[in-house]
Order: sequence, then structure tokens, then C-alpha cells
Amino acid sequence: MFFRLTGIKDISDKNYTLELLIEADDAATVKKFLGDQKVIIIGLEIYQGDIANFGKSYIVVKYGDTLVKIIGNFEDLEQFVEYVFQLELEVIDANYILGNQLSETQVQELINSAREKQIASKKAHQERLKAAQAAEKINFNDKKLQKAYQAIDDIVNQIDQLMEIGGSKIQPNTRKKLDDTRGEMGKLRLATNYDKIIEELHSAMNLIVETQDFLLDLLENDKIFAINPETKITNVDIIREQTRLAKANLLQVLGAQMSREETMYASLGHLKIFTQYLTRDFNFVLSNKP
Repeated sequence: MFFRLTGIKDISDKNYTLELLIEADDAATVKKFLGDQKVIIIGLEIYQGDIANFGKSYIVVKYGDTLVKIIGNFEDLEQFVEYVFQLELEVIDANYILGNQLSETQVQELINSAREKQIASKKAHQERLKAAQAAEKINFNDKKLQKAYQAIDDIVNQIDQLMEIGGSKIQPNTRKKLDDTRGEMGKLRLATNYDKIIEELHSAMNLIVETQDFLLDLLENDKIFAINPETKITNVDIIREQTRLAKANLLQVLGAQMSREETMYASLGHLKIFTQYLTRDFNFVLSNKP
């Protein structure tokens, strides 16, 4: 008897819709055959009609030690055989049900041709996969991208630390920005457009600095202290300046476009910080001069 199958088979990320008649003694045998072929069964029922009304041709495939006859609704026998090879089944016989049947020699030539096409198609697919993997490896080995990916990891860690330290003190809209930025950082790990990555990293670093400044402004007085008795420079000033210097240094390493202030930090380094401290102390002295 024949069973009418409606199903789907996924091969190399491509779905093939199946509408076939399969000959078998019972439904369990058909299901076992289809299960081994990793076919998703949508519908399976005994076919009561004339098989010639369903399709014009048949193929016979080898399944273990048995042979399975399949009827397909294809205008052309060659098309049917090629289709079944694409389903990764081994065709050993094929022909039209009625009408102009092919000779045994013609059938074997048709099967051999379809098999060779499938082998060539599979080889081409594997070569495309290798090329894609090679391109991915090139991206992975690209030193510029590697620096950017490392920066992404660093920034994600900074965001996590900032949100943990800030807790409920971080305003809801800022917290959402940090959450969104963290999500974008994850997506950037899959990106290869270096300029776009740097642009997003720069924006993320600015948000981190702004949020940190906001949290530092909320510190209680007993947590702010001068680094020594002879200066007005506090621990908060140190944190602010070191953060800006670290940001500028990272932007410089990544080759990003920087603002004038960021360029000053990157080019002068600790001298820039020292100048900031000196200016603050000098202004304090002037403002308190009798």
C-alpha cells in the first residue's frame, strides 16, 4: 500500500517541502523510514486513489537492506531524481509510471548524472562554507578588530560595575541607556565594520564617564577627602581624571576620532592631569588670597 506524506526536511539550513507517496506495509515502517531521514511529518495517511493520478513517475531508493518505492508529482523524471538526491537519498531505480518509459541504460545514465550533480553541488556548498569560515578567521585575526573586541569586553565590564555600584542612585532613564548600550555591545561582537564599532564604543565610553560623574556628585562629604593636607585635590578628582585619561588612551589605541579635550589627555597623559590639579590649587589660592 502507499502512504501520502506531507512533510519538511531541513538540509544545510534549507527547508524542502515533501509531497510524496511512499510504499510500505504499514504506517510504522514509513515513520521509521522518515525518522531516519530526519523528516518532519506534517501529515501521513493511506492513499486510496490511483498512484498514476498522483504523479507521473516513481523512484526506488535504498534504505538499509530494503528498497523503498516513492511516487512524485514531477513533470520531468530527471527533475524528480535530482530532487530526491538533494534529499540525500540513494536512488537505484526510476522511471515513468505510464507512457514513454526509459530503458534501463537511460535510467542509469539519468541516475548517474543526477548523482554527479548532487556531488558537485555538495562540494560547492562545502567550499562556500570554507570560504565563509576563512573570512571569519581573517576577521578574528585582524589586529584592529581584536583590539575593538577586547575594548567591547572591557566596556561591558565597566557598565556592569557601574550599575552595581550605582544601584538605585542611577536614574531610570540612565539605567535604560546603560542596559541598551550593554545590549549593543553584545551585538558588536558579531560586527566587522570597524568604523561603526569605534563609533559605538566612543558613545558608550561617554555614557560611562557621564554616569560616573553623576554618581561622584552624589557622594556624601565624609567620603570625599583631600589626597594630602596641602592640596584641594580630592579622591573624587583623581577618579574623574583617571577615567578621562583611560578613555582617551583607549580611543587613541583604537584610532578613533577624538575631541580636543580627549586629544589633550591622550597626547599629554599624566601631564594633562597634573595641569588640571595645579590649575585647581592655583585657583583656590587666588580665591582665598587676602
